[in-house]
Formats: sequence, structure tokens, C-alpha cells
Amino acid sequence: MPATVKPAVTLTAADFDLPNPLPVAFDVRDAAPILGVGESTMWLAVRSGEIPSIRIRGRVLIPTVPFLRMFGIEHTND
Repeated sequence: MPATVKPAVTLTAADFDLPNPLPVAFDVRDAAPILGVGESTMWLAVRSGEIPSIRIRGRVLIPTVPFLRMFGIEHTND
């Protein structure tokens, strides 16, 4: 019997409790609950390079579009 292939599910920003319109970047504290992880886990991922981030005058920001795309989340600013 052939294996059943389920269709891919498309997630959108609306499937999550995200601000509308989406910000250009999240800080670490705001990004952590999107993934369902704690702030310290998110910091570890940022420091190791697993999560893309930029530093602006000592503040670490996570660019929204690359962050959401990493997890297959489509975004629109409707």
C-alpha cells in the first residue's frame, strides 16, 4: 500500500499572535514566544548564530522577514 502524502500546510502571520502591521524587527523578548521558547533559549540561539540578528547601538534585533521565513511563516502587512 503506498504511503499517504499530506499536503503542506501554509502558515501565515495571522496564525500567530503577532502585531499588525508587523514590525521591521523583533527584540529577543518579543521573538521568543513566537517560537514557544524562553528568552534565555532565544538568546542562546541568537548568540550561536542559529537565529539571524543585528546589533544597533548595543540593542539586538531580529529582522522579521528572515525570522518568519526560517519557520515557513508567510507574512503580509495588511
